[in-house]
Amino acid sequence: MNDPNADASQFLSRRERREAERLRLEREVAEASSTDEAHNDAPEQINDAYDSEREPRTELHSVVQHPEQNASHQDELQHYVDDRQYPERDEPDGHVLFDKLPPTVVPVPTGTNPTTNIRQQRRQRRNKIMGIALAVFAAALVAVIILVQNLVAGTEPADYAGPGGDATTFEVEQGWGAIQISRQLLADDIVASDTAFLEALESNTSGTSEIHPGSYELKKQMKASDVVSVLTAEGPAVSYIAISENSRKNEVYAKISEATGVAVKEISAFDTKGTQFGLPATVKSLEGYLHPGEYRFPLDTPIKDIIQEMVTKTLDELKRVGITDPAEQYRILKVASILQGEATAKDYPVVAGAIENRLDPNNTETNGLLQLDSTVTYGLGTRSLQFTEEQKQDASNQYNTYIHKGLPPTPIGSPGNSAIDAAADPEENDYYYWVTVNIETGETKFSKTYAEHQGYQQEFRDYCAANADKCK
Repeated sequence: MNDPNADASQFLSRRERREAERLRLEREVAEASSTDEAHNDAPEQINDAYDSEREPRTELHSVVQHPEQNASHQDELQHYVDDRQYPERDEPDGHVLFDKLPPTVVPVPTGTNPTTNIRQQRRQRRNKIMGIALAVFAAALVAVIILVQNLVAGTEPADYAGPGGDATTFEVEQGWGAIQISRQLLADDIVASDTAFLEALESNTSGTSEIHPGSYELKKQMKASDVVSVLTAEGPAVSYIAISENSRKNEVYAKISEATGVAVKEISAFDTKGTQFGLPATVKSLEGYLHPGEYRFPLDTPIKDIIQEMVTKTLDELKRVGITDPAEQYRILKVASILQGEATAKDYPVVAGAIENRLDPNNTETNGLLQLDSTVTYGLGTRSLQFTEEQKQDASNQYNTYIHKGLPPTPIGSPGNSAIDAAADPEENDYYYWVTVNIETGETKFSKTYAEHQGYQQEFRDYCAANADKCK
């Protein structure tokens, strides 16, 4: 750069090329400075050169002087250049000449530190990026929360908020498990879903999940946990007793004891007091009068009142079929109880007709003997279908109808309505014998002669040989 004649291609920037051009003009002006006219026009030429660039100069690279130049003209030129490039400089000695061009400086606003400005710009960009990132993260987080809530809502079973609407009485039947109860609660619109009830029952904090049979006062559309609290309380508001068909009296007394807490011995004391329940003195036992069905009694109901309701229901059924005479009522109950023990419901009328044929003392097939296994086992106090030949010939068993003619001393169980109907209106037929050849299906075969009956008996023995667990 000290050589003013240097090739312009050696300059590395536009600023350097501009400085070289300026120096060239200065040199030409200096060579023509011998004339006043050239001297007077020099500043204007320089000004025109700079005006064409329309960029202010920031630094003076160097000033080249030649010995032959006029000193006074050079001084004036130097002051002109100094005033143009450094208009605010007041140094009397003029400016310092530089051997090299200074580094390119990026103009910054007056009063602003360049480093601080760059840092602020970077901070602003960083803050903007972080703001955008946080906004995206927040939006993603909200989406995840909504998704999780939807998934949780989709897996939680439906449940009512409670506390419920109209009051309703809910009955828990004997033998019902949690699933049966939950389904009935759903069917009665007490709970919103059976699943909600079962989950509430499983997580019950009262320490029990046992639900006793009986009546419970609930409401429509209750919260499942509230329903569980009611059903698993100390017990139902009533004593619930369920008597199945063909139940024997000792089994009925045990059910009453279970529901009321009264000892079986105290309950069975009423068995021989039939007259207290409107029965004739000839009735020595309540067997057959304890009608099967479901009963619900207020707590602390006297045992006599419980038994009275069962007896009354039996008498009402006998009256329904037109049997009003006490002696005939007792006879019908005996036949009906045998039907319960000997046949399936579909065969009741046919078996009832065969029993009437056997009871005819003039028949030559059985000569008035019923010859029924069900009566023998009742007298033995068992329910097994099997007994020995010696037991079959035991005359001490008053219920042994292979030995004793006619009906047994009492019914042998609690007959249901369908058996009472058949006993009161038996089907007329010529059969004397019947045998169930398949216990699982209840298939029963009837015959008029003993020889035919023996063939069916062998069929039954073959069945029992193949299904020993069914013929116990």
